[in-house]
Amino acid sequence: MRKICCFTGYRPEKLIYLKDPRSWETRCLCETLEAAIVEAIEDGYDYFISGFARGVDLIAAEIVVKQRDIGQKIALEAAIPCLEQTMGWSESEREAYRNILRKVNYRVYLGSSASSTNYLKRNRYMVDKSQRVIAVYDGAKGGTGYTVTYCRKLSRELVIIDPHTFNVNEENMNESLF
Repeated sequence: MRKICCFTGYRPEKLIYLKDPRSWETRCLCETLEAAIVEAIEDGYDYFISGFARGVDLIAAEIVVKQRDIGQKIALEAAIPCLEQTMGWSESEREAYRNILRKVNYRVYLGSSASSTNYLKRNRYMVDKSQRVIAVYDGAKGGTGYTVTYCRKLSRELVIIDPHTFNVNEENMNESLF
């Protein structure tokens, strides 16, 4: 049986530093996120799901691909909320999206049009399939907050990375899920 982990987190509009991949904050977040992914792999997680949104989702997907490329026996699924997900993105953002999408093991499209319903459906789909959720989250309302609340409602393992301090908190990590 596969152990499945998914990601949730902010887009560059909420974490302005993500607009500069060379910034100190972006590097710290990437290192912290990579450490959480490596820990998940060490804990037996072998299947990862990314929602493929700009920001944290794509960064996490890139880290999973990097780990797979260095020999980890893991798979990556793209849970895409709609066919129009990249509408309104810059050409460089679309190119980065296409490059990482080519490297996934599986793709799931949850709708055809861009709507808040399809984005929430994507988030629920990922949490429903997962035993662990890695969240880059600081308590703000929005899609990430909704996903963290849903994760807690289902008593999933939850790893929360604070996007400002880079501290990591773990919830339900030692409790039996069954």
